[in-house]
Formats: sequence, structure tokens, C-alpha cells
Amino acid sequence: MGSSKYVGLLLLSLSLVSVSMVRSQTCPNGVSACGSLFNVVNVTLGGSPTPSCCSVLPGLNTVQAGICIRNAIITGPLAGFLPPPLTPFLLLPVLGPINLNATITTIIRTCNVTGG
Repeated sequence: MGSSKYVGLLLLSLSLVSVSMVRSQTCPNGVSACGSLFNVVNVTLGGSPTPSCCSVLPGLNTVQAGICIRNAIITGPLAGFLPPPLTPFLLLPVLGPINLNATITTIIRTCNVTGG
């Protein structure tokens, strides 16, 4: 019983650290294009990210780009499809669960973001 309290506190702490990292991160204007429904579904189905997404990522390293894209997804129009915090999946009707980490990695790789 006591250990579940500590697990809950650990998850809350990680969540707060994640939020503070995202808020302290300076993301370029227009990064919301990376978190759009069209872009996420298109990348998930094997397509390329939208040009408007890739055009805002130059100058960021892979870690910065990953944080900005994840923030755009979890705070954008897809936020309602996210299951409980810290779950790396997006649950979309018809498509089912989408692995956010794989989608973000694909966007970063396809947009030629380097460094880290």
C-alpha cells in the first residue's frame, strides 16, 4: 500500500519536471504545425511531415526538436486523445494507438534535424 503512494509521487514529480522542461524550452513559432492532426496521422501512416513543420525545426538539435514537437502534440488539438499522463501513446479513433515517440523520431529524421 505504501509503495503505491511513492510510485504516485514519483510519477507526479516526473510530470512536473517534464512540464517545467517544456516551458523553459524555447520553441520556434509555428511548431504547432508539427502537432496537427494531419501531420501526425500522415507521418504515422508512412507519409512525410508537412513542409510547414520541417521549416520551423532548423537550428534546433534533436532533443530540442523532440521536446517542441511533443509539446505541440500534447497541447494541440490532439490533446483530447491522450490517455493518462506519461503514456507514450495517442489514441485515435479508427487508427488506434499511435506511438508518439516513434512519430516524433520519424518527424525529426525526415526533417533532417541533427545534433543532440
